[in-house]
Amino acid sequence: MAEDDDPKTKEQQDAEEKARRWLKVIDTYDREFKPWHTRCEKIIKIYTEKRRTEGTEVRRMSLLWSNISVLQPAIYAKMPQPNVTRRFKDDDPVARTASEMVERAIHYTFDDADFDGVMRGVRDDFLLVARGTAWVRYDAEFRPLLDGDKKPLNKSGQPLQDGEEAGEELQGEHVCWDYVNWRDFGHNVARTWQEVTTVWRKVYMSREQGNKRFGEEKFKNVELDHKVGDDTETRNTESQQPAKATVYEIWDKTSNKVIFLAKGAKELLEETDPYLQFKDFFPCPKPTYGTLETASLVPVPDYVFYQDQLEEIDDLTARIGALLDQLKVAGFYPASASDSSEAIQQIAMKGVENVLIPIPNWNQFKEGGGASGMIEWWPVDQVIKVLEGCFTARKQLIDDVFQITGISDIVRGETDPRETKGAQELKGQYASVRIRDRINEMARFGQQAARLTAEIISEQFQPQTLMEMTNMKLPTQAELDQQALQQQIAALKAQAQAQQQQAMMGHNGGPPMGMPNQGPSGVMQPQPQPGAM
Repeated sequence: MAEDDDPKTKEQQDAEEKARRWLKVIDTYDREFKPWHTRCEKIIKIYTEKRRTEGTEVRRMSLLWSNISVLQPAIYAKMPQPNVTRRFKDDDPVARTASEMVERAIHYTFDDADFDGVMRGVRDDFLLVARGTAWVRYDAEFRPLLDGDKKPLNKSGQPLQDGEEAGEELQGEHVCWDYVNWRDFGHNVARTWQEVTTVWRKVYMSREQGNKRFGEEKFKNVELDHKVGDDTETRNTESQQPAKATVYEIWDKTSNKVIFLAKGAKELLEETDPYLQFKDFFPCPKPTYGTLETASLVPVPDYVFYQDQLEEIDDLTARIGALLDQLKVAGFYPASASDSSEAIQQIAMKGVENVLIPIPNWNQFKEGGGASGMIEWWPVDQVIKVLEGCFTARKQLIDDVFQITGISDIVRGETDPRETKGAQELKGQYASVRIRDRINEMARFGQQAARLTAEIISEQFQPQTLMEMTNMKLPTQAELDQQALQQQIAALKAQAQAQQQQAMMGHNGGPPMGMPNQGPSGVMQPQPQPGAM
């Protein structure tokens, strides 16, 4: 039989081809977003002042850091508080209890998962590089199933026999939120988020972790292509940190599959059905986006819109620093060894105070014009004029930056005592309008995160876990049956009372006095009056 006709070989070829197709999708994204990545690395370098190299003392103004520090608490200051309510306020005590329980469970989960820290990471990426996101996971903890004597039991709770596997019982359940760095998130190239069908994130695993998760046979050819510091500008080539493999966790809506892939592997590490069921399929909310085109998901950071002004501000700051170094007392005097020159140098350079220095050749010293005639001072007044011009130009550029960003002086905590109250209120209102979209974007992200959390809690958590998290008691099946039985009894009693009233009306021979009778044809007949013949 030829090698191409071998079913095993054909299956292997299909597996390798599938891995190559997914790697091509990832490469397409990397090429599309490479200019954005390069721009973002530059912005992070400026924000963290890593642009300062050793041996250089160039003065700069960290205005980008200042702007971000002002906006951070303005668009997100504290962890969002979930509010789970029913769409329709019907008289349904079960639904009301369920909504209250889910709300308490989300509160507990946000605290347990440090969701506030995740939101702050998303916020910082949103402000700096115009995109931030996070990832949700479900984590269940198990422990060995033991009897009272701490002997292992099987899955059925019976004593463990030879050849049987030890049983396990649930110890705890958690909803985990992971902040995903902007470098580690990706999706298929699309124009809008509605067109996105595939998302992925990078997970870094050591050789031991990969072997344990996927098996040694599949993970042995995976490249250890990532080291600590590879994603920063301060790479340390001599780092002793062990390298890790970049594993892609891919969620594909089209095929309804979850795929794990790594470069160097001959085939997919794993391909399974989604282990979590979400309404929108993806285990992450829509990322927080800054400025976007209508036909591209490549975001534009805010820094791009005022980077020219910031560069000019840095140039002026460096020039001001150089001019400030020239603000010193300096002058020229004749290069002679006379006693008068030495006396002038002693006073001017050594800072001698409250002292009288004798001049031997007094007449010659006076004829030469004294100290003013022997010293030509450095023109400091010209330096001061240039400095004043630099300060004025820099202040105007800073005002231009605030005009572009919309950060008024009210938001920055500055005010002018000559301004009226109305002018200050107008500035504050103007600033809130400019940042309102960013506030809404962060609120939208928190709302979607709460919904994903609620989906996992409702579908995965056990009743005992929910009761422990929320300090609420769930009704048992017997209690629900008893409640249903009581409702049926109440309904039967109401029906019996209605039938009894109808029977009483029929026993009296007709409707109550004063009400019209109906004839056989349905025509109202006059009701006989008392005493009539």
